[in-house]
Formats: sequence, C-alpha cells, structure tokens
Amino acid sequence: MSNTASLANDYAALDAQIKELTKKRDAIKAEIIATGEKSVVGDLAEVTVSESYPTTFSKDLAQTLLSDVDFKRCFATAIKPTITLRVKALAKAFA
Repeated sequence: MSNTASLANDYAALDAQIKELTKKRDAIKAEIIATGEKSVVGDLAEVTVSESYPTTFSKDLAQTLLSDVDFKRCFATAIKPTITLRVKALAKAFA
C-alpha cells in the first residue's frame, strides 16, 4: 500500500472518530443547555453558556445603498439565539 493510501485511510478513520465524538459532544451540549445554568463547573473544566443572535445582514452593502436614516432602521434582532459553550480547563485534564 502506498503512502498516499495510508494517508487516505488515516484521514477516513479520523473523520469517522470526529463525527462520532461530535455526536457525543452535541448530546452533552444539549444536556448542559437543558439545565438552564449559565455556568457548569466540574473538577476538570468550567463550561460557560452564552447566547447570541446571528445575522446575515450585509452592513457594508446596506450602507452604500441606503440613506443614513434608512440604514439605521435596518438593524433588527434575530428571533432564535445562537447558544455557545466555552470551556475553561481547571486542571490538566488531557495529555
């Protein structure tokens, strides 16, 4: 087997592991969000939950096409928040 075949196999194996770990992480993320807590502290890490509202509004384009008054009226809040988890290691958890 050539070196490139080995690279392809290694990549595929890692990709499968990442997908499986992503599923597990997403399940844990959902559990953390369901607690309603803004901070969850363990022995090895603290996970902070924050919300933000995404936008697809092109500020630069709108500013070139609209008057200053109309431009200011374009800003609105999204309905559904983006929820972000931030992890801060409290101890050397992983080698």
